[in-house]
Amino acid sequence: MQKVTIITISFNCREEIETTIKSVLAQTYQNIEYLVIDGASNDGTVDIIQKYSDKIDTWVSEKDEGIYDAMNKGVKMATGDWILFMNAGDWFAADDAVEKIFSQDMSGFGLVYGDHEVVYDKLTKVKKALPVEDLWKGMIFSHQALFTKTQLLLDHPFEGKRWKRCADFHFIYNRWKDGVKFHHIPIHIACFRSGGLSDIQAVQAKEETWAIVKERDDRSEVDEHYKKLISYEKKVTAIRKKLPPSAFEYLMKLKNLIAGKNTR
Repeated sequence: MQKVTIITISFNCREEIETTIKSVLAQTYQNIEYLVIDGASNDGTVDIIQKYSDKIDTWVSEKDEGIYDAMNKGVKMATGDWILFMNAGDWFAADDAVEKIFSQDMSGFGLVYGDHEVVYDKLTKVKKALPVEDLWKGMIFSHQALFTKTQLLLDHPFEGKRWKRCADFHFIYNRWKDGVKFHHIPIHIACFRSGGLSDIQAVQAKEETWAIVKERDDRSEVDEHYKKLISYEKKVTAIRKKLPPSAFEYLMKLKNLIAGKNTR
């Protein structure tokens, strides 16, 4: 039975972290190591972590240089064969999510990913992961639904100082270009709420993703794709700022229904 390390990164998230911790501890898979890396929270987050300290394998609370620095710290502490990041505010879609993944043959693969759900105020959007060949178009899955061989993360730490919003995509995209084998398992692994960095700074994130791809793929098709994508994100951002959350979600749900995408 392969050992899976689940890492939770947190900072001043007292209202969200307990949901994450409970979700991880509820997993039925029998060989999980759980690490919590906190960035010296001062809002009561540490009190919540301490509440479950007897069930968390290792936790620390100390200053760091941001989320990717904390993620790298967690990787160095991990003893599992595989790593998944389930950061504060995220949770597993089901208690047997990890067990379902590792009941299958994982040999020969370096990154194994599933599907995820994005939860808005009154709307849940089911997002099925895309084929790995579409990685040049941006993130085809969420990092909360990605299991990565630990050695890959040790060999290629997240470059958070250079890529402040998309260091995880930089790692994933370059492993694909390096020829590491990916595998998609169509299982809902993770859920997370909208409003994260990729939502708040969507335009900047897409610009950074474009720059990452361009380093190894200089086709004109890449430029055309990202120009259209960024133009779209600018429009969405402008609408999001003008409308109350409920109205924005209604419009998004209507758009997805017209497009035939799965929402509820």
